[in-house]
Amino acid sequence: TLRVLAGDAQPVRAGAVAPAPLEAVARDAAGAALPGVAVTFATADARGTLGDTTVRTDGTGVARARVWAAPGAAPGPLVVRAELAGAAPADSLGAVARFTLIVAAGPALRAVSPAAAATGDTLTLRGAGLGPAPTVFIGGVAVPAVAAAGDTLLRAVVPPCLGSGGATPVAVRVLAGDAGSVEHLVRVTERPGAGPVAAVWQPLVAAGPGLDGCLVLRGAPGDEYLVVPHFVGEGPPTALSFALRVDGGGGGGAVAAVAHAHAPAHAHARHPDAPRGTQARFDALLRARDRFAPLAGRPPSVRAPGPAAPTARTATTAAATTAAATTAAPAVPAPGSTREFQVYATLEARTFVRVTGRLRHVGAHVLLYQDEAGGFDDGDLARLAPLLDGALYARTVAAFGPPTDLDGNGRTVVLLTPRLNALTPGATCVGGTVAGYFTGVDLRPGEPGSNRGEVFYGSVADPAGRFGCPQATATARAALPATFVHELQHLISYGQHVVARAGAAEAVWLDEGLSHYAESLVGDWYDARFPAPAGRTDPAQLLPDSAQGYLRVNLFNAYDWLSFPGRASVTAYHDVGTFEERGAAWLFVRWLADRHGPAAVLRLVQSGRAGTRNVAAATGEAFGALFGQFALAAYLDALPGAGRPPALRLQQGRDLGATFAALAARGSVSAPVPYGPPLVAAGSTATGTMPPGALAPFRVRVGAGGATALRFGPRDGAAFAPGVRPQVAAVRLPR
Repeated sequence: TLRVLAGDAQPVRAGAVAPAPLEAVARDAAGAALPGVAVTFATADARGTLGDTTVRTDGTGVARARVWAAPGAAPGPLVVRAELAGAAPADSLGAVARFTLIVAAGPALRAVSPAAAATGDTLTLRGAGLGPAPTVFIGGVAVPAVAAAGDTLLRAVVPPCLGSGGATPVAVRVLAGDAGSVEHLVRVTERPGAGPVAAVWQPLVAAGPGLDGCLVLRGAPGDEYLVVPHFVGEGPPTALSFALRVDGGGGGGAVAAVAHAHAPAHAHARHPDAPRGTQARFDALLRARDRFAPLAGRPPSVRAPGPAAPTARTATTAAATTAAATTAAPAVPAPGSTREFQVYATLEARTFVRVTGRLRHVGAHVLLYQDEAGGFDDGDLARLAPLLDGALYARTVAAFGPPTDLDGNGRTVVLLTPRLNALTPGATCVGGTVAGYFTGVDLRPGEPGSNRGEVFYGSVADPAGRFGCPQATATARAALPATFVHELQHLISYGQHVVARAGAAEAVWLDEGLSHYAESLVGDWYDARFPAPAGRTDPAQLLPDSAQGYLRVNLFNAYDWLSFPGRASVTAYHDVGTFEERGAAWLFVRWLADRHGPAAVLRLVQSGRAGTRNVAAATGEAFGALFGQFALAAYLDALPGAGRPPALRLQQGRDLGATFAALAARGSVSAPVPYGPPLVAAGSTATGTMPPGALAPFRVRVGAGGATALRFGPRDGAAFAPGVRPQVAAVRLPR
């Protein structure tokens, strides 16, 4: 049978996603949960769209889906039907659950005038419910809206660079709160040099293949703008040459696009954290491998000693888990029972070894096994188990949603084994060790090497180096919690994207950004619990001891990325991702969470989409426009000026400028400001190279005539290659 569990009778605004997911629970004739069965959600009502049409139930038999009410949808009931896939007609009554949502009016955009306009013209938008806090999108570019008559009439100015010659049809829509309106088309003609004076802190984002003088910076002579040219996209991290030409004046000098004003942060701070290099490379290797692996089947190069299932070795151990799609959930195994696992044998992650783990902790969320070969003592396990099972699990799941439950035990398995220590033999300790990992192989039950369930693998204490690189007990114990949080996000994301929704695994850059964000959520929690000087070995240290393992590396990675603009990308990784690229992705996800709230982060993970497409769907904003505003926020901390709006703060919960200054005062980084954008004088050209997703920030002053045009193109003066998406973001700074 299939029954409604939650999400019924809830309101949803036209143009918005329903606040809560639809939840249906599947049970067998005896009332036991049916994990891993397919449930199809559908509606015959054109006003509703399902984000996921076919999903699999979790270990408690629950299937979840999100519903979106179309912009302009008429108020009234909206019926969604959930059905057990493959149910026989005779069982159809019990195999169907029906949800009724109540559609409420959303922003209704009824007219836009004039129907044809030029850059700098004012559009008038008429409708109803065009509030609260409306944002107008013209050609995908967010522009300030002025309410002229309550929530029925708005005005907005056409931004530059929407087309290249002739009248170009562009879409106009209104976003009010979390709901969007229908689109209206307006034909826009580019008017070179047109446009009003931008207000201080008003972002301007211009995109298109021909950014040749269409973006004009206006203001009083001497006013300054932060200008950040970049390329949008997830393509290969190939460096593209560019030239930013600033019109006016008589000069013709050149400014380097990447001007390093001081030594890199890692000359001072990276070394203590360098051992995470091996961990990062191995982690990203597994993410890249999972991204291209099918849900069922096996890569031909993977060899395994044979399937390993939970093995009963005591009278109280539960029956072995079989394919979760066809059986009910087994009982939780008893403490002291043992189970066989398959663990990667080398850093190439292509062969497996079999180990036996003994169950040392049965918690509400975690089953903790330790390899019979040895590891932590009872005292260490008594400290680690409640931490993993309690605060760390709870905070991670609160941010990203629950993991799948393929093995039906209602818990995530943790295996602590010296086989992870053995991945880095004693002779190869320079790059550090692998503290832990998750592999999607375990959620692909038909693949050799799969443990057929949600498993996190962690290394153990090995002071004498019996298994691999020597690892002091305190070091191993300190590294495990942050690694668990990082890998748990990967586990949740892969399960929700691939297993629950049969979608694509998350793009590596975004998956890593989310996992580093997971670390910082816990670090921020500890930081708030222990305000200075509490919880610190040295009362003068910046972070409490408990937050160090979650925040320190991320802060240094971010500092390195900001220090070398144009070199590392947010969205296009070299190989498995450099330190700087991870810092960039972490900063982007944190900024995104501050801008759109925790619900947007949850939507990123509870999705079958990936990469920039996933970001756009989760936020309701075109990725290019969103990334342009992030580009500005990234470097405004380096410039003076108070009163920045929240969207232009790189992190709202932490003053990064003050944090970097404090690190510099302690000698941890080389300068209080990672990078100061250079000034490009009128009549000059800044040249350089950068890959898609990297940034090249500059300062530009308004010329004597009160207007300065920018030209962004290839260094050789030709056009950018097809597929390259050039973009320039600018914001006027206060005097």
